[in-house]
Formats: sequence, C-alpha cells, structure tokens
Amino acid sequence: MESEKVPPGADEHLEELCRNRSLETEEIFGWNAFYGIDQIIKTYASLFEQYSLKGVWPHGLVFDPRKVLEAERKTALPTVFCYPPYRVSAYREHTDKRVIPSAHPFLYLLDMVDAEEGEREGTLFFPQHSTHHVTAEMNYAALAENLAALERKYQPVTVCLYWKDYNLGRAVPFREKGLSVTSAGHMFDPAFLYRFYNLCTRHEYAAGNGIGSHIFYSVAAGCSYFHVEGVDYELTGDEEVLERDTAEPDDDIVHRVRDTFGPRPPSSIEKQKQEAGYFLGADYKKSQTGLLKDLMWAELFDKFRVPPGEKNTRAQYFPTFWQRGLIPKLRSMKSKVIG
Repeated sequence: MESEKVPPGADEHLEELCRNRSLETEEIFGWNAFYGIDQIIKTYASLFEQYSLKGVWPHGLVFDPRKVLEAERKTALPTVFCYPPYRVSAYREHTDKRVIPSAHPFLYLLDMVDAEEGEREGTLFFPQHSTHHVTAEMNYAALAENLAALERKYQPVTVCLYWKDYNLGRAVPFREKGLSVTSAGHMFDPAFLYRFYNLCTRHEYAAGNGIGSHIFYSVAAGCSYFHVEGVDYELTGDEEVLERDTAEPDDDIVHRVRDTFGPRPPSSIEKQKQEAGYFLGADYKKSQTGLLKDLMWAELFDKFRVPPGEKNTRAQYFPTFWQRGLIPKLRSMKSKVIG
C-alpha cells in the first residue's frame, strides 16, 4: 500500500510487515514456501536451506475431505505429505502421488522454539481473511463493536489482521473502537508462523468469526479458543478463482469444530488441544530422523520411481525428476520443429 493511502494512525511497523512482496524460494512447488513451511521442515530435519523438497506440503487446512487443489495435483513431484488425516483418500483418489500421512509443520516449529515466559492476558482475534485473489467482506464496524463489548475476562482484545486485509484498510474500524491491531506478516515471509506463535503466547484466549487454520495453531500454542457470533462474512472475487481457490467445508467437519471451539466460555483446553492435534496430524509427527527418512524416500521417488496412480498417461512412467526437465525440453524441440 502506498504511504499516502495509509489510514490515519496506522503503525509504520505493520505497514512494512504487511507490504506486498514477491515469493523468493528454491522450492520446485512454490506453495511449499508459503508462511515459511519449507524452512520449518528443512530446519527440523537439518537440511540445508537451498534444498528443494520433493513433495507437496499443504500450506493450509482444507475442511473438504474430497477436493484436491489443481496446483497440488499438477505439480511434477512424486509425493504429498498429507494432513489432516481425512484428506488421505482424496489425494490417493485424485493424484498419482505417493501419499504420506504427516504432521503439520507448525507442530515441528513448536519443538524448535523456547516457550515464552510471562503472563498471558486478553484475546487475540482473527477476522476471516482475504487471499491474494479472494476478498473477505463483512461489517467490520459491527465486528469491532462486538469485540469491544466482550466480557472483561477477554479484554484487552488485539486484532490480528491478514496482510492483505491490513492493506485494504481493515484496521481503521478496530482502532476507532480502541482495539489494538497486529499482524503475523505477509504469507511469503518465512518468519510468519514463528511470529504467529509469539503473538499467541502473549494471550490467554484466541477467537475468530470463521473456521480456519488459526484455530488449531493458536490452541497448539497454548491459547483457549472461542468463536465470536454476530458478524458473518462473504468471500468475493472472480467465480472461476473462487471455484479454484476455495473449498466448501464438510458439514460433519464444521459441526465437529464448532462443538469444541464454538462456545464461550471455551470448552476445556485439554479437549481443545486433543482436537487441534487431530487436525494438525499430531499422530503422524516424526522425530528428526523419522522426518528426514520420509524426505529422503520422496527424493528417491523423484529420481527413480513414480508411485502407481490411476491416470493412464505416458508421462506417468517417467520419474518426476525427468518430467520437470526432459519432457519440457522435448516439447520445446517438437514445437520448434513443427514451427
């Protein structure tokens, strides 16, 4: 956002933190670098920073047990490291990749950070957020009023805005109600999830008005979570983009999440942590050696073997290493000859 468009009272640090930026990564599948997921995995497994992971690591939690994002399906990598557990069947049905049930990288991050000392207080609130190509619309003024009116035990409330929503000026209604505004930064910032964790460790509660990954991250980081009713949201944008980039939450999954994370006062933190562990794939969390072993299996699949799949394509019989290199070159040569 240009400086002259910064809302009155905007924090200069947040302006820099949330500024739009390009993705800089060594990853074959660029989405692996969203929120610094690739760096967490490589740091935990003691791999060098420039190494390219040979599998798809989903950057967010999908609450549809059937849909597979087209970019994940098409990328020329042999494996997908899958979470939550209910997503395994979708990847096995709709891709030719070897599916490895896995833990979300946020759980590995927790093993690599020192617990923040100090008293937790207040609530960290996450409005349902926009994305690069989809915009979240809601009555922000009404939401700010609802947050300011929360019971004393939940105060003070700090609103954690997504980078795009900060740039859209969404901080203004909250500041007008005297609420603090912060952010975990841009999705291409490798420190995003570390910053998210640090923000959570300062608060006793986390809350939101939509179902998203923030619920499970914040609970894993020690917050007690509750849902704020009264202000609905709508995701807007090009219909084709909405179909491509969003998934319709499964009713059973929504009910399961709402049963544990919906009420105020929140249900027991032990129950919430158990549920968060399920959605983050805690049962599939590996030791450093175990994770490195999985990553090296993916490396072998990439160079020497394509896992069996359902697609009857000639390219399927080539290891993905050659699909990324040789096949594009052959296509280019063919087009030049024909041309």
